[in-house]
Amino acid sequence: MTDLVPVITSTTSVPETPTPAVIFTPVERIVRLGDLGIARENLRYGEPPDDDIPTLAATLKAAGQLQPVTVRPGRGKKEQPFMALDGRRRRLALASLLEAGDIDEDYPVRTYVETDPARQAAAVLLTNTAVPVHVADVIAAIGRMLKSKLTITAMARALGYDEIEIKRLAALSGVAPAALVALKAGRITLRQTRLLARLPDLQEQKDIAQMTLDGQGFQEWRVKERLDDSRVTTRDRRCALVDPQAYADAGGRTESDLFGELPPVLLDPDILTEVWTRRARGIAAVFEAEGISVHVTAGPEPELPDDLEALGYVYGGSLPAEEMARYRAQREVFNDRTEKARIALADVEHPDVADLAIVDMIHAKIASDQTGCGGRVVTTMVLWPAAEAGVEVRCYTPEEPEIDEEDQDAAPEAARRTAAPPAYVPPEVEAPEPETEGVNHALHAVRTDVATR
Repeated sequence: MTDLVPVITSTTSVPETPTPAVIFTPVERIVRLGDLGIARENLRYGEPPDDDIPTLAATLKAAGQLQPVTVRPGRGKKEQPFMALDGRRRRLALASLLEAGDIDEDYPVRTYVETDPARQAAAVLLTNTAVPVHVADVIAAIGRMLKSKLTITAMARALGYDEIEIKRLAALSGVAPAALVALKAGRITLRQTRLLARLPDLQEQKDIAQMTLDGQGFQEWRVKERLDDSRVTTRDRRCALVDPQAYADAGGRTESDLFGELPPVLLDPDILTEVWTRRARGIAAVFEAEGISVHVTAGPEPELPDDLEALGYVYGGSLPAEEMARYRAQREVFNDRTEKARIALADVEHPDVADLAIVDMIHAKIASDQTGCGGRVVTTMVLWPAAEAGVEVRCYTPEEPEIDEEDQDAAPEAARRTAAPPAYVPPEVEAPEPETEGVNHALHAVRTDVATR
């Protein structure tokens, strides 16, 4: 008989000894660029260079190598003496500088040489766990650098960017903080952030950005409306007659959009109006010599006499068929001359030719309007700025006198009275007087008596 020996297992868990964190101090080593390759275990090995490699190369050329590359020793004759586990893009950027002749193969590269397989694997995996830097963080960082008295030129040289790019990011750094929060949260785009940055009122920027964060959407129309109301750009209608050189020669100042998205702003709209009015009056003088009163205005419609009637487009059925056909033919001539004036205005080197084309266009306008109103003569015109043909024309003619309805009805009524027959008079016939002698009411009395019984 075999004795069974009970096995007693302890129910109390033995505390595990925590593994101490590895403290590793890497040793930096300088290697030749010609001795550095890319390891096959790199997660992006064999991928072609991306579009940002030239920017990274410019940064390395301007500021040098700021971050060392983690490498392992090469294996065999097919590998370089050192193979990069991370830093593939930096190696490609250095290769582009080498190809451009900016550096040679002896260019020193800062590296961390890893011989432990575990650390080599960690270096490979960490290249795929980096969190991309959001553009909102870049904008905020540039704002902090500006506050630390770092100049735009110094930042551009250190980062390898053009100064205009740093200026654009610096301009965005002054936007309301709520806008950067909305940008990083994906509530607004970078283009919409640039729109907000153009608003001069910081509180308004904050209010619009906060409304977006609250889920009410970005009111882009509101921002554009404010920008359009507060500035005059090269898209103004007056610019059709005033080219940029003429505006500048008159002392006008222009401000280009920093981001290159909006048209340039004209800082002296009064000068723009003055130059436009001067040229428009030269065109108006041709018609004033023909006896037409011409009003030139770049603003509201001038006050005109009450007895003038504005002429406009005539729709079908308003004129007899023959006159309507002639009117439509003249409208075609007017449209053709308008197109010629637009083409002539595009040639800023020959303003006299453009002015003659505009004069021909206005003559065609007068002819069509006079035909449309039944041949009445145009005596007054108003010229406004127009975006395509330089000027917009409105013709006026004196109103036709109205005939009083009472006077109009009086003459026919008088004619009717003289021609109408006299009033009806019944005919008069002479009848003999009846003989009543011997006749009384006896018969009437008898009949009445019978009827009552």
